[in-house]
Amino acid sequence: MKRLAIIWIILCCIIAAGCGRATSSFETHIEEVRSDSLLVACSDEANKGKKGGIDSIGYVCTVKLTDRTIVRDEKGNLSTVGLLSAGSSVKLNLTRSVDIRGAFEKGKAPDLTAKEIVIIKI
Repeated sequence: MKRLAIIWIILCCIIAAGCGRATSSFETHIEEVRSDSLLVACSDEANKGKKGGIDSIGYVCTVKLTDRTIVRDEKGNLSTVGLLSAGSSVKLNLTRSVDIRGAFEKGKAPDLTAKEIVIIKI
């Protein structure tokens, strides 16, 4: 019985460690608005959880927009992507959790798609 409990605890720790860096939402500012995507600053997410010195690299992520992406203000009022511009502060809620740091560590761009964009400041 003790062995089973120890194995269960180890498995839980392994699963928790693997899922710990994934994020499903984050606050950022927009670098550029494109017709079907946003370029956003994602350095904080790329450096989240790093130990020691942090790279001075400025990470930028592409966030895809779909016909299902909802844009609203902090009060919940619906809005449009047309109001967004470079410098706008937003909270991005993604369609799925993504390990942004892990993607950059592997030399790949993270695959981000916005489920919801909450405008904090235009």
